[in-house]
Amino acid sequence: MISNFLNELAKLLNQGWVGALIGLFSLLLAVYLYRLSQVFPRLAVQMSNTRLIGGRHAELPNNVTIYYQRDLSQPTKTEVSQLTKTTIVLWNAGKTTFRGNDIVSGDPLRFEFESNSQILDSKITLVTRHANLFAIHEDSTKSYVAICEFDFLDPQDGVRIEILHTSDERPTMYGTIRGLPQGCTDWGSLPIRGKQLNSRNGKSKLLLKILGISNFLHFFMIIFSVFMIAVGLFPDLFLTLLPRLGRVSQTEPLLQQGKVNWTLVSCGIVYGILPVLFLWFERRRFPKRLAE
Repeated sequence: MISNFLNELAKLLNQGWVGALIGLFSLLLAVYLYRLSQVFPRLAVQMSNTRLIGGRHAELPNNVTIYYQRDLSQPTKTEVSQLTKTTIVLWNAGKTTFRGNDIVSGDPLRFEFESNSQILDSKITLVTRHANLFAIHEDSTKSYVAICEFDFLDPQDGVRIEILHTSDERPTMYGTIRGLPQGCTDWGSLPIRGKQLNSRNGKSKLLLKILGISNFLHFFMIIFSVFMIAVGLFPDLFLTLLPRLGRVSQTEPLLQQGKVNWTLVSCGIVYGILPVLFLWFERRRFPKRLAE
């Protein structure tokens, strides 16, 4: 069985298109490994929004007024028609250290919301190391801007931030750091976790169930694609276990003794690419210590 497989593999590798495909894959792998070997700074961020009250299309009755009180020991209150919580994870995804004095004073590191909105509160909920001295505060002249400061960020150092505000949108990050001309890299939305959804309303719990089913289906697709590849590569084994695979069709059976089914192998690879990519992009990218 192994010798038949090796013979079929040799025939496949002798085809021109296979050599070109291997060459392309090798080139992409070389580029990826080269980028991994480079020592350069990278500031990464992921965000998510949670609507707490109201919204762009929500209308509160005239006899309903909502106030936000930041400090319970003070009488100051702010009237709000909508309230949103933005969760931000910011960390050093590079291989060199960021120093706080590398931030250009005329263009500080900051999160800006829509100019007609207002930041009600901002706080740090998790840090990798307190020695980083990371701090966030609202701009004294622009109520929709939150400014970040830190002493240093070693590789994989970072923070989790929560900002309460009246905007519908996520903020945009601005700022200039010496040695980081490309600025901050946005790595998309924070992955939705069960802990986050369990504390919310019924719709969110329904979303949690849907996400659970979705993840199960993706894992099932990966397992099925591996099964297809294994059946195609080792027909003798599966014909012994499941003889009916050799009699699926009277004209051309699915499997033949001693002959690798490359069509089945190719279909298995293509079938498994989509769920693998989905799980890859939905994985947690930030340091584990910043996970809720």
